[in-house]
Amino acid sequence: MNRISTTSNEEEQLLARQCAAQERKAQSQFYQLYAGRLFTVCLRFMPSRAEAEDIFHDGMLIIFERLKQFTWQGNGSLLKWACQVMRNECLQKLRKASRFRIVSLDESLKEEGILGSEIEAHMASLQDDDIETALVQKIPMAKILQLISAMPDGYRIVLNLVLFDGLSHREAAKLMGINEKSSSSQYARAKRFLAQKIKQIISNEQND
Repeated sequence: MNRISTTSNEEEQLLARQCAAQERKAQSQFYQLYAGRLFTVCLRFMPSRAEAEDIFHDGMLIIFERLKQFTWQGNGSLLKWACQVMRNECLQKLRKASRFRIVSLDESLKEEGILGSEIEAHMASLQDDDIETALVQKIPMAKILQLISAMPDGYRIVLNLVLFDGLSHREAAKLMGINEKSSSSQYARAKRFLAQKIKQIISNEQND
């Protein structure tokens, strides 16, 4: 995937109009500019790279089909809109597969032999703010994406919506078809789950 580059206000508006008119050259430019970021959205939401690749290709076609509905709202709004379309396609596929099931912390870690009580003990030295620090500074994003993709579906989805996409729990709950309280509690469990994984990685690196 190519890295994203910036465009001016005029260039972004022109690109959106040309893509809406199905101009191939403009669509190619759009792909070169935004494919990397859009594919990352798929990697964050889908449980495997293969599923992310499938939804990415379908999502790109849908984005080009719907660009006539796009309303420019300032520099960067084209990418923001495209990411929302891609995210919604991921959620729709997950919803059809009935993968929005809410899980408990103990249940999600049962197969690994980790108990919720053990997590609480390990969490003493790793607070919520440290998770964001670890995401940005301590662990490569490729590894973070692997951790997120391996999370239980309910955890992965709410973590993406709230932590990465900045949605409120009310907005996330509406997209997931659950109540706001469930979104909040699921998010707290998801962050603890991720914190445990991050702590294990950091500990392993320190011991090497």
